[in-house]
Amino acid sequence: MFRSTFFGLELGKRGLLTNRSGTDVIGHNLANSNRPEYSRQTPDIVASNPYTFPGINPVGYGQPGQLGTGTLVQSIYRSQDELLARQIRTVVSRQSRLSVLDDCYAKMEGIFAEPSTEGIDQLLTDFFATWHDLSLAPEESANRTALRETADTLVTEFHQVNQNLVDQRVELNDRLGDLVRKLNDLGTELAQVNNRIMRIKGSGQNPNDLMDTRDDLIMQISELVETKVHIQDDESAIVSIGGRVFVQEDEMRGLSLVANDQNEGYWDLVYADLPTVLVPVATGQIPAITEARDEVIPAFKEKVDALTAGIIEEVNTLHTQGYGLDGLNLRTFFDGTDAETIELSQAIRTNHLAIAAAQTDEAPGDGRNALAIAQLRMALLPDLGDTTFEAYYRGAISDLGATADGVDRSLQGQAQLQTQLETLHESETGVNTDEELVNLIRYEQGYAAASRLITTVDETLDRLINATGRVGL
Repeated sequence: MFRSTFFGLELGKRGLLTNRSGTDVIGHNLANSNRPEYSRQTPDIVASNPYTFPGINPVGYGQPGQLGTGTLVQSIYRSQDELLARQIRTVVSRQSRLSVLDDCYAKMEGIFAEPSTEGIDQLLTDFFATWHDLSLAPEESANRTALRETADTLVTEFHQVNQNLVDQRVELNDRLGDLVRKLNDLGTELAQVNNRIMRIKGSGQNPNDLMDTRDDLIMQISELVETKVHIQDDESAIVSIGGRVFVQEDEMRGLSLVANDQNEGYWDLVYADLPTVLVPVATGQIPAITEARDEVIPAFKEKVDALTAGIIEEVNTLHTQGYGLDGLNLRTFFDGTDAETIELSQAIRTNHLAIAAAQTDEAPGDGRNALAIAQLRMALLPDLGDTTFEAYYRGAISDLGATADGVDRSLQGQAQLQTQLETLHESETGVNTDEELVNLIRYEQGYAAASRLITTVDETLDRLINATGRVGL
């Protein structure tokens, strides 16, 4: 028994199908060439089983063999480098953290806007300068009014700075809620994609586009919080956050937020099924928000409060020892303890005669107490690190700027590293249109050659069937 007369047609048909499949895959690659999350797909073309199969009594015994039977597309696989993908996820998580902190520092610098003619630095200078002016003519109503207005402007600025910092913390807290909801939504979607991947993979096919979707979802999750990722044999992903499984197969265990009464009611990140356990993560947007909200802003707010408390204490100490034009003493100039609560005392606010410019009650023109308060500008204060008010504030602003610059440089460095890794990853898994067009031509030529084979076999069979067995006609 020999091979079929139509064996050549089968060879040509397989060539047509193989090259058409290759053309289809190339077309899919080109259509998705501008999608950064897409991974290049390639047909796995193998030789089909040869003729004949080996055996004790092989079919076609005595004939040359084995004879090839053409090709077939065994599978379509996607190009992927999991090591690079893991490195990119790590860098993306770190960069996301730095991006949040960089934005936080930029907003804080905007709050203080130093150097400025309306900032705290200039207002401190003006405040002590008006005390000096008052010491020269303490009986002048204009000098007393000017001092009160300058002091009130300084108080207002402290209030505004404090409120802006509080508002920034509230804004970050609200944003935290939005990002946790987004994280859980991404986890739910990833679980659904996992389920579809497992079903398709179980049928013996490669769900390449779904695996691209899977990887893109994992990357988005990594932007929000650092992750550990394991891809199983069935191509489903196990994603862990803080050492605990977040998504496995088609199940998702989400994160949640609980109000922390010890932290002004701001949210803490916990596991939804373990609401008393904090999620131990360090990089990504979500932990960066809690870092900025609970560490960065409060640390600087403490410096502003320390400056405010120092002014209140030092000015009040001298002011209570002095006498106003009405001959009374033991009155404070400021009320409150920090930038939020500082106010002009009721006595000063309602009567500028209560401003204690004199050291005694016997000489209305005595401005020695006002001069002593004016000289506080140059006093070295132990509670502020043996610096002056202005030096302490300028140092705090300088530290803020230096830290912001450091975060910005780190962010740029991570951005460059991410770009390098993504470029390398793109070269490994991305679509190169020039290469795809070359492959397209190759498959086109293969398809034409298979068509030519079928035409040749068809002409041969036509001769065999229609032009033999007709002797004498």
